[in-house]
Amino acid sequence: MQSTKKLSMYFKSLLFILSLAVFFQACSSKKITVYNQSASYWYNEMIASINQGDLDAADDTYTSLNSEHRNSPLIPTSLVILANAHVEDEEYELANYYLDEYLKRFAQSKNVDYVRYFKIKSKFLAFNSEFRNQKLVSEILDEIQAQIFFPVYDPKGIQGDINTLTIDERDKISTRAFVDSVKASQARDAEKAGHTKSCFSKWQEIFGSEFPKYE
Repeated sequence: MQSTKKLSMYFKSLLFILSLAVFFQACSSKKITVYNQSASYWYNEMIASINQGDLDAADDTYTSLNSEHRNSPLIPTSLVILANAHVEDEEYELANYYLDEYLKRFAQSKNVDYVRYFKIKSKFLAFNSEFRNQKLVSEILDEIQAQIFFPVYDPKGIQGDINTLTIDERDKISTRAFVDSVKASQARDAEKAGHTKSCFSKWQEIFGSEFPKYE
């Protein structure tokens, strides 16, 4: 009888300890929500999250910065920093989202030409296989065709316009991009129609002998 009573007390004590453990674990894991902070606070939190490799937290922090301080001068800088962080993490769709947001909201900025160039670079890095990402190739060629004529100002403000190509060189690049864009569209149409050999042939005209042959 005595041993049964002790065993019962033991299990009650164990249950109590386990309950406390669950309670404290829940308290420690509960995320504290922060509101109404300064723009510099959110910006510094975003930078800290990026440095820690937590891009989800950085995205959330930017959302807070943008919602509470939409007209802050830190917004355009934050968009470029986030785009660069997502490129380095090979998250190109998110990078392009931030770059598109920059171009939409800050089209008159002195850095807009650099951001356009950065967007082309991001799209270029996005495809690991020319054949697997056909639509992306077409988009890059269309971007190059138009953007090659724009100046690209050094974002550090040291060298000025770093697009030193001559008008003739820009014209040739734009023309080649246009021709290749047409071929890329033809290659995609051929694939959709089931004409695989013709599809491969068109991609080879664009990328040369490095593109795999149809076998």
